[in-house]
Amino acid sequence: MTGYGGGRTFAAPGIRRRNEHVKRTYFLTTSLIGTLALAGCHGSAGSAVGFGVLGPGGRDGAEGLLLSGRMGRVDVITFMGVLDAVLVQKYGLTMKRRAEQLNAAYYETEWAPREPSAEEITTGVAETRHRIVLQGRRLDSSTPSGSAVLFRMSLTIEHEVRTSEHPEWRPGPALNEAFLDRMRALDRDLRAAAREALPQ
Repeated sequence: MTGYGGGRTFAAPGIRRRNEHVKRTYFLTTSLIGTLALAGCHGSAGSAVGFGVLGPGGRDGAEGLLLSGRMGRVDVITFMGVLDAVLVQKYGLTMKRRAEQLNAAYYETEWAPREPSAEEITTGVAETRHRIVLQGRRLDSSTPSGSAVLFRMSLTIEHEVRTSEHPEWRPGPALNEAFLDRMRALDRDLRAAAREALPQ
């Protein structure tokens, strides 16, 4: 099956292995950059979107992987402006953590609550939440003058649910087409804004 845009494909049930890789990467990354978090930026797990993969209606995201994809090149000098314009101003999210070092960058938003859909309620879901995580590695093509510092960035959208049976937060699928459409639009808008911010 084909997914939305860019040759993306629907997530397969075997996405569990990829989700475990994402979790390992996240914990390793946060350990690495914990001391680099900037003042005023605070620093949690859920359903993500994986290298441009989106499950049909999010229903294959039982392990918490909604969407994940490579964004391509970004200039970290201007990237916080991009995140503010798209994630904060347009989509109402709050940045929680920002960490940049010579060869690695990491950004995440606060968990954003969402009212469960009627379909989710029928499955026992009481609450849902999601967040955006971005991780990048520096490219050799960064300009020597430092006018642009280019990183290869990846994006994940994580999603968690709570139910009456399991009151603790845990990764789970999103059974809400309007929400999934909004996440697709967020993905597109963020990629477009990052491209426009690249030095010409």
